[in-house]
Amino acid sequence: MTSDSGIFLQVKPKRLRTLASKKKNGLFEKLSDPETAYRYVQKWGFLSFRTAPTSGITLTRTLASGIFPLPEEMKRPQDRPLVLASCLLGTVYGTSQVLGSYTIHGRNRSLTTDWGIDRYHAIDNFLNDILQKLNKKKIVSFYESRRAQDYYRHSGSTKELLKLAYKIPARFFCLGTILFSIETLWHCLISVLGIKKRHQRRTRKLLTKAKEKQAK
Repeated sequence: MTSDSGIFLQVKPKRLRTLASKKKNGLFEKLSDPETAYRYVQKWGFLSFRTAPTSGITLTRTLASGIFPLPEEMKRPQDRPLVLASCLLGTVYGTSQVLGSYTIHGRNRSLTTDWGIDRYHAIDNFLNDILQKLNKKKIVSFYESRRAQDYYRHSGSTKELLKLAYKIPARFFCLGTILFSIETLWHCLISVLGIKKRHQRRTRKLLTKAKEKQAK
């Protein structure tokens, strides 16, 4: 179905995943809780952003009162600090049932490569303030986290990638962080050799699929 403003696609998630990427098979599953989220940050430095678009997020009044107001310096997207704060403060559940549709029109924020440096500084400060209120250490740092790998690859900063390959296992030494370090060093080598890998994000694949559907 199409409209003047875009193309409507109903995309059903293949499988629910927890914060640690463990697959869940049920229709309604617990995905995270505050202690799990904090341990994840201790290990990786930041939180994964696994959620539906903003219209697919539901909060209890109690949880919302502990999160708002959101950082004023962030004009958009405000769903990111909202979801990440929810992980630190509450128990997160997800459903694989399709309850709505998302419009793909080519100008979606999720389709852009604008990382917004100030945006992540604002999120770091916002989440660390929450941790401080919970009497926990302020350990959130996007630019020293697992999530920063894509950012440094996109910006072409091999030096920062090398630093990241050291910082992650130095924070939490285990098989997972060692493998991440090896993967990051591999990306450094690819960058130095000037090898460009073709990569198409899932959202771009959706846009391509939508355009093909519209053409038919």
